[in-house]
This record gives sequence, C-alpha cells and structure tokens, in this order.
Amino acid sequence: MSSDALRKTRLHFEYASRREEVRFESSGSVERSFSILVIEKQKSADAPDLKPGIAVIDNDNLSVVLQGIDADRMENPILTMLRVAELQTMEWQDFSEYCRNHPSYRGAAPDIDQWSKLPHPGNLQNQRSIGLANDQLQDIRSDFLRSLDDDPDVPYSFPAIDRDSIEQEIASHLRFNERNGRRSHIAWDIRMNMNWNRTGRLRGGTDVNPVHDHDWARLINDESEIIEIACQRATQDYTNGMISILDMEEYPCEFRRIGKNNGFLIIESFAGIYLFATPDIDISERLIRLSDPQIEALWAIVRVMDFETSRIARTLEMEYQMHLLRVETEKNNWKIPA
Repeated sequence: MSSDALRKTRLHFEYASRREEVRFESSGSVERSFSILVIEKQKSADAPDLKPGIAVIDNDNLSVVLQGIDADRMENPILTMLRVAELQTMEWQDFSEYCRNHPSYRGAAPDIDQWSKLPHPGNLQNQRSIGLANDQLQDIRSDFLRSLDDDPDVPYSFPAIDRDSIEQEIASHLRFNERNGRRSHIAWDIRMNMNWNRTGRLRGGTDVNPVHDHDWARLINDESEIIEIACQRATQDYTNGMISILDMEEYPCEFRRIGKNNGFLIIESFAGIYLFATPDIDISERLIRLSDPQIEALWAIVRVMDFETSRIARTLEMEYQMHLLRVETEKNNWKIPA
C-alpha cells in the first residue's frame, strides 16, 4: 500500500461533510468497496488536489475515482442528497458505467476501465486502513439466517457479520429526509426514472389486442394516473398495514411511500419501534438500543427490501402491473381501473 495514496484518501475523508459506503458482490470472497463523499469546499491549503462536490473513492485501491461531481449544485442540499442516493442505489453495471463515462474519471480501476459482470475482489488490508473492515468477525447470525444464506433457492444474501458491521451497514443505508431535515428515515428509491416496458405486453401473459396499441400509448401519456395505479399495486403488499418479512412475526414492519410522486419507500416502524433519526437522536443511537436478535432481524429486513426494490426487481414488477392494467382496461372498454 502506498503511504501517499493512503494520506490522500484519508484527506478526502477528513474534509467530507458526509460519507457513505457502497459495496458490491465481487468475483472473490471480499466485497468491492467504494466511498461516496460530499466535500462542500476546500478547507486547507494543504489539500490543493481537493475539489468541492461529490467524490467517489476506491477503498480497495486507495484512489480517487471521481471528484467534483455536481460542484455547481452544492448550494442545494436536496440535489446533492439525490445524487448521493442515486450513486448508492446503482447496481454494479450502472455504477461502473457511470464512473467510466464521467469526465473526471482517472482510469484508476481495471474493473471499471472495462466492462465486468462482477468487480474484482476487494482488498481487506486497504479497507481496514481506513476503518472499513473488522479484523475479528464475531458472526451473530441466527441459525435461521444462516440456513437462508446457504439455501441456493433463496435470492437474498445474509453473509457472516458481526454486530458492529450490521450497525454500520444499516446506518449508512440510503435515507430520506422529511420536514426540512427534521426526520430521516431508512429508505429505498422506488422511482421508475429509467427505460422500461410500459406497453402492457408481457411474454407469456394474457394476449392483448394489438389494434389498441395506439390507444394504450395515448392513454399512458395522457393519464399519468395509470402509472401511479401500477406503483400502488406494486407496493401494496408492503404499504397496506403491518407485514412480517421472512415470516418473522415477532418483528412486524410498517412501510410508507413518501417524497415527490411518492418515489421513496420508508420503514415507518419495526417491531413497534420508530427508527427515524432527528437532530437530537441519530440513527446509530436508535440501533444501539436494539437487542442482538432485534438488530439481526432489522438487518435481514433491510437486505430483503434492497433486493425487492432493486432496479431489475421493480422494473419486472411494474411491467407485470402495467400488463394487468392493460388487460383490465381493454375488458372495461377503456375505463381506467381503480
């Protein structure tokens, strides 16, 4: 490890007003790790290379991948928060492509330089040098989560983890701020601001009449409510009252859609506990108060929801809901279903 690289990396962390870690499953046993830093302004003449804006740090190679992102929008904390959230929630393919195509990319990471299905293995030594990896792992997973993680038919991942790492993972999760920052919730981005199939046609689904393709295209352009109906249906399993994720009945959850166009999903309560952070109580303080079984269950729930709200999962679900809506609409003589 280069001492100069370590010094420069730590310098960025020192001047960051906000720091988020992003991890990706890698081709090896160690996850690939990046940090998203918000640097509001250059604070020292000792840091001439530091640029205001959002920076992406490669924690495994101790290098600056991008810097100065949205520097011209730093006066607007909402726009900055949205950009950080966008970077946090990208899948590896989108993240690496974003970095590779950004004007400030320095070409410092081979797995970003070229298209890779999975990134290269992470570097535990370098992660530990900046305080991101624990040397001694005391796995606190229950037999229940261990068995789920070992089951190839279960799509969710619950790797070996200790309590400190669980707290860090949850505390660094995407958050949604409401009431002018007075409340901050664990959140998931469920917006459909990407290309997806709105045609109502679905391979293997109910046949729809191609004669009505133009009518349907006009309808979804003129009646934006039909997409909102699809969103409501896609999320109703989570937003229609208390639910138990993974059949953990002792840890019921309540979720709510929030934000512009209800584009984010937040966890309102967990096992009767409100988890939102305030200026007086940070999310980390909320987590410290949970017992080991409680925080393990919350971690599992967050990971399940990460999978269920991933870009590919919500795209498939929305395309399915649009298909059902088109079938209903055609049968109802083009009356939009409730």
